[in-house]
Amino acid sequence: MKAQAASINFTHVFAALICIINTKLPVVVKLIVHRLLSQFQKSYKRNIKLTCISSLKLIAHLVNQYVMHEIVALQLLALFLENPTEDSIELATTFTLECGKILTQLSPAGVSAIFDRFRLILQEGLVSKRCQYTIEKLF
Repeated sequence: MKAQAASINFTHVFAALICIINTKLPVVVKLIVHRLLSQFQKSYKRNIKLTCISSLKLIAHLVNQYVMHEIVALQLLALFLENPTEDSIELATTFTLECGKILTQLSPAGVSAIFDRFRLILQEGLVSKRCQYTIEKLF
């Protein structure tokens, strides 16, 4: 997890490595996932943006590799969009860009609800132009 946080560009490689480890040692991967989610929760509560983004990217790639369930991803997106702020919208768009395709395949109804929430945020216009632009990149 430290190596992934230090080099975010290679997150997909670390996720593939964790996927391979999962085939032989699923208990170790369960521990990694638990620590990863714990790290994300702490950084989200403390508003540490870089740690949040690195954790989210690894979570997204673990969802892409079928190591983590898509419900975890949908719950994270619902958390971000429940009370939207500029930071939470940026996290949600980053996360959606990383694992949106697999979520669309696995849970189209859930992704539809998430995109409806994005549309509602755009229509209300309560966020800055920069955040509106990041949301528009998804569409």
